[in-house]
Amino acid sequence: MRFAIAVMFTLCTCAYPAPSNYPNDTSVNAITGIEIIVPSREFAVGDDIPATCVALYADGIRKTLSNDAVQWESSDQQVCAIVENKPRAAGKGRALLYAHYESFSEAKSISVIAPPDYSKILIGEVYYDPAQLADAEFIEVWNTSDEDIDIRGCSISEGGGLYSWTFPADTIISAYGKIVLPRNSESFFQEFKFYPELPSSNITLGNSGETVILKKPDGSIIDIVFLEGGDVKYPQPIGWCASNLPNAPKGYSATRVALQNSSTCADWDVRQPTPGE
Repeated sequence: MRFAIAVMFTLCTCAYPAPSNYPNDTSVNAITGIEIIVPSREFAVGDDIPATCVALYADGIRKTLSNDAVQWESSDQQVCAIVENKPRAAGKGRALLYAHYESFSEAKSISVIAPPDYSKILIGEVYYDPAQLADAEFIEVWNTSDEDIDIRGCSISEGGGLYSWTFPADTIISAYGKIVLPRNSESFFQEFKFYPELPSSNITLGNSGETVILKKPDGSIIDIVFLEGGDVKYPQPIGWCASNLPNAPKGYSATRVALQNSSTCADWDVRQPTPGE
């Protein structure tokens, strides 16, 4: 009888797993903190701020929390407003965005800038029939204002719609500055002996009739130039010019000469290419 009891006691003792093997043992994989994730720390007035909150676990796992589980707060509602528990850029300035989850809190600095004045951005020069290498073409965009302008999300395309380029995040043209978009940066270097700020766009321009279009992020047109009458899809409109101007011979650029945009060929001339100058 004593032997049987001893065996039963031994079996019962061995049947229980070690405490560390319990699947719900929070001591093994407890949340140690939270982190706020935003794609950028700078937003324009009116932008939604796509912030998410991530839970950090002891074993290194990161888990994105649902927005309903997180309480958002701002240090300045005039800069970063919380609307229906979602952050939004409300006014120019800086603010701290807070996330609260259970007993954890985290903050991230947010900068809100004035919305870009796209009316001050113009196509300034188009080199569409290079002297040496055919793919040394470039398009230059000018900022005609006294403030830096972020043109992220804006795009350049040729009229046929086969080629376009969208400016990436943090593409900023300084006050009265210029930015060069090459078709091929290596060929551009061969002709002009320096590399432009932006990489190759692969935008290929026609040498006898082309339209170049600069658009806002929402797709509306900021500026447009009709070269040698434009192209089939976007021909020059009535009122642009009495003849097919500007018309740049090989090795020359169509260059803007008027900072006040009249949307006619009178804004343009033909000159030696001067990228970045």
